[in-house]
Amino acid sequence: MPTAHDTITLKHTHSTEIDYLVFTASNTLFALPYYILIKIVDCPQCTSLPNMPSYMRGVVELMGKPVILLDMRKIIGNNSLAEEIDELTATIATRKQDHLNWINKLKDSVYNVKEITVETNPHKCAFGRWYDTFKTESINLKNFMKRFDTPHKSIHNLAVEVKKLIEQGQRGNAEELILHAENNELRLLIGLFDTFEETVRSFTYEYAIMINNGKQQFALAVDGISSFGKFDEVIPKLPASMRVPADHLVETIGRKVLEDRLEDILIINCDNLTL
Repeated sequence: MPTAHDTITLKHTHSTEIDYLVFTASNTLFALPYYILIKIVDCPQCTSLPNMPSYMRGVVELMGKPVILLDMRKIIGNNSLAEEIDELTATIATRKQDHLNWINKLKDSVYNVKEITVETNPHKCAFGRWYDTFKTESINLKNFMKRFDTPHKSIHNLAVEVKKLIEQGQRGNAEELILHAENNELRLLIGLFDTFEETVRSFTYEYAIMINNGKQQFALAVDGISSFGKFDEVIPKLPASMRVPADHLVETIGRKVLEDRLEDILIINCDNLTL
């Protein structure tokens, strides 16, 4: 494996005979061959530099020397992790307000004898649609997000129960049920919304992969490290119909046979991975 101070010429080949580091960026699996890897560390603090392309985050210190840090998410045309978290936080703040507005609209309908028109299906509100499609590789964050499920469903079901009580002539009981929900399920749900940003930032990590591709040394910021080992099959050319992110970097697919499926990993062309 090359060291940080080597100047070398590498012959970049891909086969089932060599090991690959598999990593993730924006929920996509990529791979790098072992022979360009120097070191993998938790992503260090980065010093930005003026007039750099958006995919160059700045300079980090690795192994006692300054190294340019590239952002893999930006390379493939997506938001950086920090930008994604900011966007998620803004989305959650809006979804929190949606539910405060929802409960106020339900109360207005009950107290002022209006038709109840709030959404009763937790999968159809804006948060529900987002929640049902949200994905994360963090086990801790997955467990935190599961805590939304029960109170969110309970709040939307509240309108169903309130409507039944009103139809039965029990408006007073309906008002009491709303008050109970405000002090319990809604308070729990709002609390989860309020702690989302702190939680997502504490459970989100990045790694820096230090690379020497025979021409340059630099680091690559990625979301997570998946595995290290050989592929069962290497397909040298992408199918013409296959569309992949950063197709200027990817020409080859590594394939692993899992228990119930084939998993395709995009192998990065080391010659094209440069500053």
